Amino acid sequence: MNSLPILRITSGFTSFIAILVKDKQLLCYTHGEFTSVGTEARKEEKDKMKRDIATMVCECAKIYGIDTIEVEVKGHLRTGLVDLYFLESNGINVRWIKDKTPVPHNGCVPNKRIRARK
Repeated sequence: MNSLPILRITSGFTSFIAILVKDKQLLCYTHGEFTSVGTEARKEEKDKMKRDIATMVCECAKIYGIDTIEVEVKGHLRTGLVDLYFLESNGINVRWIKDKTPVPHNGCVPNKRIRARK
C-alpha cells in the first residue's frame, strides 16, 4: 500500500491534538492546551501553540522523508487548522483538507418543561 500520510487534527476550546499517520502506522503525536483568560492573550497563545505543533509535525515529516500530506480536521475549524502556510513554507505540500466534524441531527431533543399555573 502506497498512500499519502494523513495529518488528523482534533480541536476543542482548550485543547489541540495532531496525529500523523501513514498506512495505519503512527508516525507523530503532538498535543497542546491553552489556559489564558482574555481574548487577545488567548489568540496569541493559540497561534503560538499552532506554530509549535506545525513545527513538530514538519520535523517528524522530514525524519520520515514525507513531502506531501492530506489533512483531516475534526472540531472547531477555526481553532483546528494548524498554520498551513507554516507547513507549506517548510516544504510540506497539503494535497487536500477534509472536515470530519460531526453534525448534530437534532435527534435527541429534551422534553419541554411543564409550566406551573398561577
